[in-house]
This record gives sequence, C-alpha cells and structure tokens, in this order.
Amino acid sequence: MLSVKVYPDSYSPHIAQVYSGLYDLAKEGKIILEFTSRIDNNIKKSVRNSVLCLQISDTESGHIRTVCIDMFDGYEISSVERLRLCDIYFKRSYYDKYINNLDVADRKKILPYVLNYEFRSRNERDILKRLFIYHLASNSFSKNPIIFVKHFSIEVIKHVLLKYDIRRFDLKPISVRDFVARPSEPAELKILFQTRLWTSQDCPRISGGQLKEINDRRINTVRSLKEKFGRQFVGGLICTDISKTHYPDCCLPVGETNRKNYLNLVKKCLICVTTTGLHDSIGFKLPEYLAASRCIVTEPLKYQLPVSLKEGKNYLSFRTPEECVEACEKLLANPQFANQMRHDNYEYYLNEVEPSALVYKCLCNALSLQ
Repeated sequence: MLSVKVYPDSYSPHIAQVYSGLYDLAKEGKIILEFTSRIDNNIKKSVRNSVLCLQISDTESGHIRTVCIDMFDGYEISSVERLRLCDIYFKRSYYDKYINNLDVADRKKILPYVLNYEFRSRNERDILKRLFIYHLASNSFSKNPIIFVKHFSIEVIKHVLLKYDIRRFDLKPISVRDFVARPSEPAELKILFQTRLWTSQDCPRISGGQLKEINDRRINTVRSLKEKFGRQFVGGLICTDISKTHYPDCCLPVGETNRKNYLNLVKKCLICVTTTGLHDSIGFKLPEYLAASRCIVTEPLKYQLPVSLKEGKNYLSFRTPEECVEACEKLLANPQFANQMRHDNYEYYLNEVEPSALVYKCLCNALSLQ
C-alpha cells in the first residue's frame, strides 16, 4: 500500500488532474491520501509556480520519496528550489535538449509527465482541509480577506454540486467522465476546431511577435477549414475583444463555446483539430480528444512523453493550413483508418492519461515499484 501526503499550496487548474487522480486512487483503496502542512520548511519557502509537492511512502518497505510535479506550460524548470529539494521531479513539457544541459544531479531526478487537462473528481474529500492549507500557504486571508472568503465559499459550493451531481447555477465543475466517449459510439463526419487569440495583456511573458505568429496560424487554419468544408466544419474563434474587433467573420456565438456545449461538440465530431499552445506546449485539447476517442489533427508535438503518441496512428500532423485540410480529407475518405485511430486513441487514454492510471504510474515510478 502506498501512503501519499500532499502539501496543497497550489490551486492552479493545471494541477487539477493530479488531485483528481489521487482522490480516485484513494477511493479505489490503492493509496492512503492525506493533505498536510507538515513538510520541510525549505519547500514551504520555495517558489511554487504550478509545482505540487508530495511525499510518497511504501507502507510495507518503508521506502520514502519526496516528489514534485511541475505543470508549467514551458520547458523550463518552474521551481529550481523544489527540484533540488526533492527525489523525483515530473515535468510537463519535457524537452530533452534542455534537460540534458542541466547539472547531472538535477537531470537524473527529472522524468517526463504525460498530458494534462482540467477537471475534478467526484471522489473529492477533505476539501476544507485542503483549502485551509492552501490559503495559509499563500497568506491570502491577511492579503485580502474578502477574496479569501469568496474563493473559499465558491469552492465549497462547487464541491457539493460535484459530489451530489447537482446541475445548477452553472457552477458545477467538469468531471473526468464528462470528457469520455467510447470509440464504439457514433460520430458525425464533421471537423471541430475552436480556438482563441492571445494578446500581450493575456501573456506578458511572451513576445508580441510570438503571439502574432500563434494567432495568425490559428486564424488561417480556421479560414481554410471553413472555406474547404463549409457546414461540415464546426468551429472558429472564441469571442474576445481582439477577435470581435479584427476577425468578426471567424467569431463563434458565445453559447457555442461554453464548456458544456464544447464538450458535446467534441463527442459529436469525428475529427478534432488542435494547435500548439503557449510556450510550444501540448495544450489541454489533445488529451480531451483522446478521452473522447476522436481522430486528431494537430501541429507537430514538440515535447517528449513517457509513451509517445505516434504520427499516423494516434494523430496526423500539419504545419500549414493546407496540410490541415489534407489531413482532414484523408480521415474523411478512409473510414477504416479513422475508426482504428479512434480505438488507438481511447486505448492510449485508458493506459496513459486516465487520471488514476496516470497518477498511479507516477507514484510507482517514483518508488521504482514498477
């Protein structure tokens, strides 16, 4: 049996998948889960930046490991302090050329994380304790007690709505099962690509030139798919100030882009398109598509995964809008190929991305039990 103590000083949506996996494993009886503030003071003082810290122990052997999980979009190590204080450091957006240039002692600790996206588990528990430790760590009460009370109250309400599956007030969080569709479920011969544009105000750490390049690729891809496939294409730009002002022809109605409607579209369309995220990251959309057993058309994947997704098996890649159109045409013209991709992607999801399977692999790898 594994015992897992979590220091929950991060409430980033990027961490939600890890929390969900831990809750599910505890419910299944595979781990003993505890949230704690009793941890090395050096870890408490260190920079967090979407880095979650766990202490894992094997109750039979007494083997103990301090583990960090870094969910930052970019390939840089988000918390060098925590890297040096832990035994194992799982890194989202793992880039081997960067990792190989680190000190030997540091790089030996670093393992690639798989893919993450945001959702919550219906098996959540100890939410008050987790919230209290988080706010204590961030000193939010003394900084702004009104925001503290508001966040605390909303999170408790969300927890109750999720636990008892109450669908009111549009506050109920998305759970992992909301993303899942088996490959045996029928899909319409349609192509989905919903995306958004970024501004320097949204992303102050990224240059204007890089943001323009990202935005231009997305706009041109939307327009090419729209022109080629007409009503067979379901997508466009999420309605923001920049898209409304400069690209009104590509904007989607607000109702089509809310979370619930978006997930229904994902599970309805055969082909789902995604592009590279900020910092060249693999965005949330790709694992969402895997969970829904979709055919995936994506820009090239720039970071390494523990188990690679394979070109021509799990996805087709594109570098230009024209190549995106060609990839979609290939899938539409080859039902057997498309059906096999759906099955392969669902199998990959179950083995590598489903939260309890993913987190359990991380825990076991950290303890070298597998």
